[in-house]
Amino acid sequence: MTFQLRLLVRCDTPGGFAPGSFEALLQTVVHIPGLDPTWTHTLIDAVVAEDGGSAEFTVHSAPNVALSLDASLRVVTSTPAAWVRAVDEAGTVLAESSYAAPLRETQEVEIAGQHYTVTATSYPGRNPETGACAGDIDWQVAVVAPRPRAVSQPVPVVAS
Repeated sequence: MTFQLRLLVRCDTPGGFAPGSFEALLQTVVHIPGLDPTWTHTLIDAVVAEDGGSAEFTVHSAPNVALSLDASLRVVTSTPAAWVRAVDEAGTVLAESSYAAPLRETQEVEIAGQHYTVTATSYPGRNPETGACAGDIDWQVAVVAPRPRAVSQPVPVVAS
């Protein structure tokens, strides 16, 4: 589920917003007071009024969806499965299973209801020169870290 919304931002200083004031922010993730901080909000358009006293933002919002590592369902296809061992920074195994694809760095995952971000991946069972797996299972080890909670704070609007 995604949606777009329009926000009107007023400037206390008459003529405070110059044309193009927000061009550098287009297509970037923004945090706006009142919007759910657990969703990703992307500024897709900003139109400054002729008098420079206000601007209209168009924001695309989408929820962050995490892959659940402990409630996986694997559909058997001709695609080889990825065997993944998720560990924390200390090396403690948090989850092990097979998935349709390996995990990638910065991917968000869920383990036991908690959201994590993949910070590093490796294949320790592979020969570094040949890439061949020395064991029975070619485990991908994914280091995960708890995702920090978003803090919603007002963002000051500064006239340029």
